Amino acid sequence: MGAKKLYLEYCYYYDHYLRRRRLLVCIAICVCMLWYKLQENRLAKRHIKYGSMLQRDLERERRLNRLYNGTEANCISELCMRKFVSHRLCCHLRSRGLLEDTINVSIEEQVAMFLKFVGHRWTNRSVGFEFLRSGETVLLLWMQLLARMTRRLTTRRVMKIMIMMMIYSMTCQTMLSQ
Repeated sequence: MGAKKLYLEYCYYYDHYLRRRRLLVCIAICVCMLWYKLQENRLAKRHIKYGSMLQRDLERERRLNRLYNGTEANCISELCMRKFVSHRLCCHLRSRGLLEDTINVSIEEQVAMFLKFVGHRWTNRSVGFEFLRSGETVLLLWMQLLARMTRRLTTRRVMKIMIMMMIYSMTCQTMLSQ
């Protein structure tokens, strides 16, 4: 009877051991599957596709090239100033450190956006559409340009600049209506 009892006890513990082992294997498989799903979701979130940025950049470059290196009449109708004046303005802003080229937006494009706002009374949305930019980018560049232009100026000089901008806006409107 002692051997039978030992054998039954051994079978009971061995069966218990096998159940625990199976349970641990199932838990390990579930943990691996959960880890795999989390990694899959994490990788899917990293690779968001926005479309071909190269095409957008080439289109922006073509538009700016046509604007700044095209005909004089095109520059006057778009920016309400001659090409050499716009080039001098951009060089002046660059040399004084009032504007800086960013990774995605050049000073020339920033100035063109600003002149569209002021000269043609365009909205944020229309400037963003014209220059293939988001509204957030356009608004951020607008605010930075105004802040940098008025950073070291007194209230009197800011008022003079505002009056000059109003005169510029009025002359652009009269030029476009003719």
